[in-house]
Amino acid sequence: MTSLAPCRCCGKSLTFEEAKVAFGEEQELIETVSGAIREAQIAAGSVSMALEQRDGKAFGEASEAAIKALARCGTVAGSHRAVHPSHHLVMGLAKAASALRAVLGDGLAAGQRLDKAREMWGIAARELQEATESQFEALPVPTDGRIGDLIGLGGLYRRLNKTAECKKCLSDAVDAMKATYWSVEPSRRAQSEDMQLGVAAAMAEL
Repeated sequence: MTSLAPCRCCGKSLTFEEAKVAFGEEQELIETVSGAIREAQIAAGSVSMALEQRDGKAFGEASEAAIKALARCGTVAGSHRAVHPSHHLVMGLAKAASALRAVLGDGLAAGQRLDKAREMWGIAARELQEATESQFEALPVPTDGRIGDLIGLGGLYRRLNKTAECKKCLSDAVDAMKATYWSVEPSRRAQSEDMQLGVAAAMAEL
C-alpha cells in the first residue's frame, strides 16, 4: 500500500509522503495562525473605534495596520497549501480576515469611497461564504457559531444591496435558531427568543 484510504468528504487520497507533508504544514499552521487571527481582531477593533469616534487620523492609522494584518493572514494561509481549505484553522483565518474587511468597508463608505467599500465588502462576503459553507459541509449541524456567521454574512449582502442573498442567509439563521434555541438554559431563553424575533424583523424589512 502506497497511499491512505480516500477521504470520506472530498474523495481525495494521499500518499504517505503527501500525508506527512500535510501533517507537517498543519503543525506549522497551528503555531502561526493564532497570532495572525489576533492581529486581525485587534486591527478590526481599532478601525471600529476610530469610526465610532469619527477620528480620521486614527482611522488612517488603523487602516494601515489592518492592511498589514490582512497581508499576514494571506501569507499564513498561502504558506500551507497542503492543509485543506476546509480545515478549521484556515476557516478561522478567513473569518477573521472577512470581519476586518467588513469594518474597513464601513470606514470607506463613511468617507464616501463607495466603490472601494463595495469591493471590500464583496471580498469579505466571499471569504465568509466559503468558510461558512466549508464548515457546514464538514459538520452539517446547526450551531451558535453558524448562526452568527449567517447573520454577519447577511449583513454584508445587505450592504451590497443583494437582497435575495441576504434573505437566504437570515432565513437559514432562523432555521438554525429554531433547531437549537429550544435547548438553551432557561436564563438565556428570553434573550434567544428576542434574537430570533430581531432577525425575523430584519427579514421583513427587506
